[in-house]
Amino acid sequence: MSSVGKQPVEPTITIPQSAQGVTGLGQGGWTSARFVEAAGEPLRLSLRAPIPLDHPLSVQPVEGGWDLVDDHPQGGSDDPVVIMQGRQPARDFGTVEPVSVELAREARSRFDRTPETHQAPNCFSCGIAPGSMNVHPAELLDGSGRFASDWRPPARVGDDAGIVTNMTLWASLDCAAGFYVSGNALTDHGRSALTVQYEVEMLHPVPVEQDLVIMSWHGRWPARWDGTKRGAGSCVFDAEGTMLARSDSFWVVPKARPS
Repeated sequence: MSSVGKQPVEPTITIPQSAQGVTGLGQGGWTSARFVEAAGEPLRLSLRAPIPLDHPLSVQPVEGGWDLVDDHPQGGSDDPVVIMQGRQPARDFGTVEPVSVELAREARSRFDRTPETHQAPNCFSCGIAPGSMNVHPAELLDGSGRFASDWRPPARVGDDAGIVTNMTLWASLDCAAGFYVSGNALTDHGRSALTVQYEVEMLHPVPVEQDLVIMSWHGRWPARWDGTKRGAGSCVFDAEGTMLARSDSFWVVPKARPS
């Protein structure tokens, strides 16, 4: 796939404050969906640098796909920074058995909402601040290692037809996978990892104001860490157990900075 010579649907996008992930930075899943929308074609995304907020980013065609570029980085550098790369989608996803809304709600009741320990309290999807999507997965108690959360998307994140926007869906699936990979205070996974590759496929429209289930697990990847690397899958089911959307992602523990 080559995008050289193509024109994006939107040449420039800006990630708003409302789409935070880690405080002060753009949420990776939200930004991925916005980038795909602006490029105008399905992509598998690779995060290359922190995502600035309220700052224009250019959507550029390159050999093999698209780049999301900060042409004028804040902080004095004159060199453009590639924030995200979009390449041909793999369309390879794992499968998982759904659980009921009730079991997913019970799991979410054990999510750690302590402000001092939450890694991204202002996150659009998994945060604890007002306006968050309240995607709060915790490990099921069945020994499977799967994580789950019930989810009822509010009307304000839907389009005119009452369907959850792609940005909201991608952000929510991203955070669900992230909590599986890194774990929370009730698990022993204990590693903070960053998404380095991410892809989403919508199978059916995801409705607002309905009880849904978000699940995350190892997806198509091995169930254990490979050194500092780990893969994950996440998906959304309706209350009847029909899978509506799914994701595949790969995560890496960042290197410690020299003290």
